[in-house]
Amino acid sequence: MTEERQTASGIVVETIATPQTLAASGLHARDSEAGGPGFPGEYPFTRGIQPTMYRGRLWTMRQYAGMGDAEESNKRDHYLLKQGQTGLSVAFDLPTQMGRDPDHAL
Repeated sequence: MTEERQTASGIVVETIATPQTLAASGLHARDSEAGGPGFPGEYPFTRGIQPTMYRGRLWTMRQYAGMGDAEESNKRDHYLLKQGQTGLSVAFDLPTQMGRDPDHAL
C-alpha cells in the first residue's frame, strides 16, 4: 500500500504523475523524443535524479567557500566538512563565476 499524499489544503494527490494519470485527469505532459516526461530517477532525468526526490533524501546543505588563496581555501573547506557540511559551493574567482575568461583584460 502506498502512502497517501495531500496538499496543505487536504487535497489528495498522486505520489507520481504518470502519462496515464495525467491523461485520466484531462491533463497531458509534453512529449519528448523519449516518449514523455519519463519517471523520476530514470534517464533522461527530466523529472529529477532521485526517484523520491527530497521526500527520501535530504537537501544538500552548502556553505559558500573559496575566497582567499589555495592554502586558506583548503583549510576552510576541511574545517567546514569536519563541522558537518554535506557540500561546498566553491568560488574560484568572480569572472569565472560569471562565465567570463579570468585572464581577459576586462
